This record gives sequence, C-alpha cells and structure tokens, in this order.
Amino acid sequence: MKKIGLKDQPITDKCDEALGIVDYADVLTEFIEHCDTPLTIALQGGWGTGKTSLMNLIRQGLTDKSSKKQKNITVWFNTWQYSQFDSAGCLAISMMQNLTTKLRTEQTNATLRTRIDEFSNFLKKAGTALAVGGGSLVGQADAIREMLDIIKTQNGNELDSANILSKLKDEMENVINEVTVQKASSDKIVVFVDDLDRIPPMRAVELLEAMKVFLDIDKCVYVLACDYGVVETGLKEKFNWDLNDLKGKSFFDKIIQVPFKMPLKRYEPEKYLGQLLTGLDLQFIEEDITKCQELIEHSIEFNPRTIKRLLNTLQLLVLLNEKKFEFVDAEDTVRSVSIDRRHSNRVMMGILCMVEAYEPLYDYIVKDVSTTRLRALEHGLKDSEEFAEMREKLLADGDKLKVDNAAEFFGTFLESVQLDGDKDFSMEEISHLRELFSHSALVGHSPSLSNFDEDEFAFDMRAELNHRFSEFVNCQKPQYGQFRKTANTVYLKLKWHPHTFLFLRGDGLFFYFGLECPTGQNVAHDVGEAICKEFNWECGQLRTVENVKFGSKTYSTMDSYLFVVLPRSSEGAEDRFKEEIYSRLQQLTYKVSSLHSILMSVVNT
Repeated sequence: MKKIGLKDQPITDKCDEALGIVDYADVLTEFIEHCDTPLTIALQGGWGTGKTSLMNLIRQGLTDKSSKKQKNITVWFNTWQYSQFDSAGCLAISMMQNLTTKLRTEQTNATLRTRIDEFSNFLKKAGTALAVGGGSLVGQADAIREMLDIIKTQNGNELDSANILSKLKDEMENVINEVTVQKASSDKIVVFVDDLDRIPPMRAVELLEAMKVFLDIDKCVYVLACDYGVVETGLKEKFNWDLNDLKGKSFFDKIIQVPFKMPLKRYEPEKYLGQLLTGLDLQFIEEDITKCQELIEHSIEFNPRTIKRLLNTLQLLVLLNEKKFEFVDAEDTVRSVSIDRRHSNRVMMGILCMVEAYEPLYDYIVKDVSTTRLRALEHGLKDSEEFAEMREKLLADGDKLKVDNAAEFFGTFLESVQLDGDKDFSMEEISHLRELFSHSALVGHSPSLSNFDEDEFAFDMRAELNHRFSEFVNCQKPQYGQFRKTANTVYLKLKWHPHTFLFLRGDGLFFYFGLECPTGQNVAHDVGEAICKEFNWECGQLRTVENVKFGSKTYSTMDSYLFVVLPRSSEGAEDRFKEEIYSRLQQLTYKVSSLHSILMSVVNT
C-alpha cells in the first residue's frame, strides 16, 4: 500500500519543491544579499499559500556555504508558538532573546559572548516586568512603570521611564554591531518572522511596532510572513484606522519597505497536484488529474494547504468506499457495483471541493441526489427563481463572482460524474453518486438529524417493516398472480444503511428486488425505467446489476433508495417515518408487480 496522509509541513529543500517558487526564492535571496540595511520584506498571502515554504528556501539560499562567499546569520522566530505563553509586550522581548541566543552561538570571542549574556539577562528581566505589567512594549506606560520597579542597571541605579526603551534599542544595536564587526562587512543578520497572521491581529500590529522601534538596526533584514488582511484588522482594532486611509497606509509603508505578494497565479498546479496524487493510491491517470485540477480551479482555487487537507479527507473516504463498495476491475466478473475505483475517487474529489467551497449547493443536492435536481441546477443555478435563495447564500461572503464560479464548477462536476461521456445520467451513475454523497456526510458541514439512537431505531424499524411488508405481499398474492409462481419470482427485501440516516434528506431504507431473466433479456432494466418514470425523484433512480447468479439460475437485480424526510425533534416522528415508508413501499410494490406481470407475459411468449 502506498502512503496514506499528507503532512501539513512547509517545503524545506529545493529538491522537494513542486509549486514553482524556486526562482522567486533565488531572486529574493540575491536581493537580500545586496540590499542596504535595515530593511523589512513582507511576504504577503493568505492562509496556506506557501509563505513559510518560500522563507525556508530563502533561508537555505542564504546559508548555503558551498556557493556563498559570505556567511549570513539567519534567525527564525515563530510568533504563534511564543504567543501561546507571552503577552503582547513579551512577544517582542522573546524575539530579541531569540536573536541574541542565535548571535551567541555564532561567537568564539569570550568577551563578546559575556556581553551578549549580560544583555540576554537584561531581556529576561524586561520580559518578567512586562508579564507582571501585562502591557505592550510600545506605548504602554503602565508596563514601563512595572519595569522600573524590577530592572536595575549594573551599578544598581534604577532606570527612568524616559530611557528604558532607549536602553533596549541601544543595547540591541551594540550587540549586533559588535557581532558583525567580527565578520566580513558584507555579512547580514536575517530574521525570519513566521506565522504573524496566526496571532491576534492587534498583537501582530504591536509586534510590528516593536520591531520598528527596537530592531530597526543596520545589518539587519527582516522577512515577515503575513496576511495583509490581518494587519488591516489589527490597525482597525488598535487605532480605528483603515489601510485605505492615509494613516493606515503610512503605518504599513513605514514598517514594510519591500512588499512581495505570493505568486499564486504563477504557481504550477499541474506539477504540484500531479506530484501529490502520484504518491497516493488513487489510481488516477492523466485525464483524472486534469479533471481534478479543473474542479479545484473552480472551487477552492489553488491553495497548497487546502489541497492537502482535501486530499487527506479524500483518502479517508476512499478507504471507506473500499469497505462499502465492491468495485469492478478489468479482470473481475460482474459484482454489486460496476464502477471502477478511478471514477469513484474522481467524483468524491468533486464532492469534497463542493463541500469546501459551495456548501449551499452541497446541502441542496445531498437532500436528494437525483437526475431531476442535477438537471435543474445545471440549467437554472445562475438565474432561475427556484435557486434565488441559494444564490443569496453563495453571495453572503461578498464574492460577486461566487455564483458564476459555482455554475462553472458544477458543469465540471457533472462531467466528472459521467462514466461514458454521453452527458446523460444512467441509473448506475445516479445510484453510485448517491452513495458517495452519503459517505461525504461524514466530513461535511451538515448537522446531524436525529435526537434518538439511530442504530437502535434502525434495527427496530427494519424488523417491523420487514414483518409488515411480508404480510402485505401475502395479502396481495391473490391479486397479483405472478407472486405465486416460483419460476418467475419477484422478491422484495428491506436493507438498512445506517450511515445514510444522519441528514435531513432522511433516507432510511434501501429497497431492492430481483427478477429471473431468460438469456439475453434485461427485464430488470425495463422495470426500473418504468418505476423511475412513475415515481420520479421520490423513488430515485435505480441501479441495475445484470447476470447475477443464485445457484444455477441467473438474475438481474435492481437497487433503489426510497426517500422519506424525518421531521426534526417532533413528537411521534419515528412512527410517522415508519408509516410514510410503509405507504411508499406499498405504492412501489403495486407498480413493480403490475409491470412484472406484463413483462413476464411478453418474455415468456
């Protein structure tokens, strides 16, 4: 078995890179090596867009001794890890401590190491003071007063509030200058600040302030991974500024000298997705990878982290499908579902994209997976009055193109469902699609339906309905003579699928029947088509499996879902559910037995 699960770890080596960002990393590395200092570069992009991976590649380029004459000191600071324990002010202190610790490990000069140790102790006291004061390092008078009570100079004199911030800046600058003097003049200290967009927005802004005040030092370059929106939110919370306002823009421009937007539109999705899918046991060929790329492009778009999450979920459901379905491979005889794994996995990929990007669309389909609904959506999603409420939900996040994108996605999704490319939906395709939507409920966003024990209820209902249905069939034997014939028997049975009972579409019973078929006759298919036409979506489309052997005889069988909505939290819901299903079973049986009598007469002549 190939590996299962994709870890959510950033790229650390160019050899593993498949996004197409190596050239950008090389250019940024060269820029850092030759730029004037101090300088701050911001790698701007949303959650999971590869910012950390790009920083890793830049860091690798700066520290590659085999190709670089100069030796750059690189420091990595993960703001989110430190923010779990530190207050806003301590976060800036922690970053300075991280920097001084790295500088100390680079030194062989005993005097300089001692000097760094002294400053490091000073930072520890400052951090303790801020933790007690609970304030921000920048602009928080209360925190400074707390520090006055604790921090002493080496000769025992207290520092006044006017020079304590200045002392922090001066000491940091002196240490950095002394370290760089020991090395070539072209060396730089490059500080990578990661996960700035994972901490509370206002704290992120306060950390940026602290960096500007204390770390705006010659020989230093700062590379930040940040989301522009997080900074905007922080400015709004702290100062009630907007980045579109002059003050907000001035703040950002003063701190960030080089903004760099992650090149999402220039990524190589085919290469990246192909590399991920090839390593998984999904049996995809090039055509499937292309179709998956189209599904992603029109839904979640190309976000490396989201794609990994989606593929991990896909693998989980693939394992479930392997347990629930009996797939047909090239060498197999006919079995319960003539769907191959490739097709199943491709369709499930589309369903998961729908769950992630277009939940209102998913919620509508999962209530009744039928040809009627699929065709209605295909032709009316963008402008039909029937889907006005769905369009309103899709537009709720402010994306004006969401409806157009959803329609484009849905067209691609319908193409992925097709087994033979004829653009029609066979009973087999619909039945299989219904099963896959049912499995997707395990990871979907829809709420659970029942307030009672589904397993116990399912068991009791199955037993009761099977008994009642047997009585019903016996009562109908005089009217429908074919029930009495053993040579041409219609048999009906109820089978429970508990995993499909969790959601508002409320399907509870899996109904199937079989017909003895003479060689070359597909009676079951004819009966199925007639039933589907009569009951439309309420009965659903049926799945036909031909030439199934029972002993010495060969049969064709059909499966059909019977849809019944179970009211949520209403008194007597269980009994009404049973009665509704029983009523529909009676209707279906009348139709089946009538058609069976007619067809058997034709077949036997």
